[in-house]
This record gives sequence, structure tokens and C-alpha cells, in this order.
Amino acid sequence: MHAFSKRGGKGIRCGAYGEAGKTPFSLPVIDFNEVTLHYLECIHVHLDNTRPKANTVIGTVTPNQIDIKGFQTPLTNPIPGMKFSDNDIQKRVLDVFMEPASLVREQGLNIDEVIRRLDLPPKKIIEAISYHNDLGHIYSTIDDFHFKSAMNG
Repeated sequence: MHAFSKRGGKGIRCGAYGEAGKTPFSLPVIDFNEVTLHYLECIHVHLDNTRPKANTVIGTVTPNQIDIKGFQTPLTNPIPGMKFSDNDIQKRVLDVFMEPASLVREQGLNIDEVIRRLDLPPKKIIEAISYHNDLGHIYSTIDDFHFKSAMNG
């Protein structure tokens, strides 16, 4: 039997075995076109993620494009000692979250995995993740250390 937490946590539900879960808040619908738009966006994203891409270009394959069944090669710094600007780092961080292998992960990517794959200073990567999170490009999933793209490629 489920009961709401008595600690004033709105939207927190305590279930069997003392597990806590989140429940959504209800918001009044002001414009019913928004409901239709929401459903259409859900359908579009679902179809975009489940349909194979028909127009793939056949050409040279770089090491980062090879599908290796869940094992990702690090996206190392292509020129050792080269300095990247903040915009370059932000773009590279967002590119990691936009990869198809990253998009299909329900829990998103852990910050440590992004740091390992980019092989750039952790502080700069964390700043870039915070930047994209603030803009709504990515969002946190299971905790404050897992993020997922909100843009779906």
C-alpha cells in the first residue's frame, strides 16, 4: 500500500519495503493545443529513436564512428598539448551526449565517463555540463552525476 510521506515532501510517495519514489505534480491545462503538441512531440521522438536512419552516407569511418557494442573508445585530445577554448569544450561535451549510444541509455551518462572519454580537464568538463544543463540541452536523470541529452539528435 502506498502512502504519501508525512515529512512535507509533496510528490514523494513511500511504497512497499519503505522505497521512496517521485510522483508528478498536476498542472492546470490552459491551452489544450499544448497537450496535442506534447503527444506529437512524444511520437516524433519515439519514431526518431526507433526507426533506422535511411540516408546514411557511406564514406570513411573515423574511430569514433565505429559501433563496438557498448564499449566506447575515449575521444582523446587529437593533438596533445593543444588548448581548447570554452566553446570547443562545450561543443565536444554536447557531442558526447548526442551520440546514438548515449541517447539510448535510460540513465544517461555519468560525469566520470564523459571525463574519461574526452580526456580533458575535469573542471572544464563539469563547467560545460553545468552550462548545457542550465540551457536545457541536457538534464539530470537518476542523480546529480548522470545526464542525458534533451535534444534527441
